[in-house]
Amino acid sequence: MKQKILMMVALIFSTAMFSQEIRMSFEDFQSEMQSVKIPGYAQLMDFEDNDDGYVVSFFNSMEDFLLIKLERYSAFEQYRQEAVAGALNGCRTYFYKKENNGFLAVEMPEIRATLVIAPNKNPDKATCEKIANATGLFAAKAETTAWPAEIPVSCQPDCEVLEFSKQDPTEGYRFEIRVKVVMSEKLKASVKKLRADNQDEGSFVNFPGGVTMMYPQGELNDLYSCCKNGAAVELLYYIQ
Repeated sequence: MKQKILMMVALIFSTAMFSQEIRMSFEDFQSEMQSVKIPGYAQLMDFEDNDDGYVVSFFNSMEDFLLIKLERYSAFEQYRQEAVAGALNGCRTYFYKKENNGFLAVEMPEIRATLVIAPNKNPDKATCEKIANATGLFAAKAETTAWPAEIPVSCQPDCEVLEFSKQDPTEGYRFEIRVKVVMSEKLKASVKKLRADNQDEGSFVNFPGGVTMMYPQGELNDLYSCCKNGAAVELLYYIQ
């Protein structure tokens, strides 16, 4: 049975593409799924953690099983083709059904993920929505990442940090740090204020104390239109 379910996973999710991290650990996903009761399914069968995301399977029989997948946030739009747009608990959804194949994809901005509900038997929208609610994931809170200690608070825009990495320092600087953050209107406004209050050079901004911030993909003005809200964007800091 496990082999058949894994083949179904590959078939249903083969078109999704991934580029951003889920803001929930696999361990937390396992714990959440083990604690809930999914209507219509008697037994939890298996978990998978792979490059695409997390998968849990529930089943009643070889002919009646359910796949629940938590994918990266960017995967959501991959499900729009031939699907019907909607909303559930304030989150955008895409529902698709053709004969006995179908799914409900739910955009989950709080944990930067896409929840996909895919029963293999009669996947009607009401049933998929009921299962999505039963997962408890609408109440999940994102894991948070703090700003690196080397970057002063006065040099940090107001935004959510996804991750950061410290690079081999460029000559003349003690630290070179790349910070991946979430694009939002709050981030844009905050960057504009930091530029107005400090030494704005167009392609970078200098702060007191030898800290420089730049957008590595272009001018700072390019940052405001580089991607949609909710996408990941990178800032680069040089610290003397």
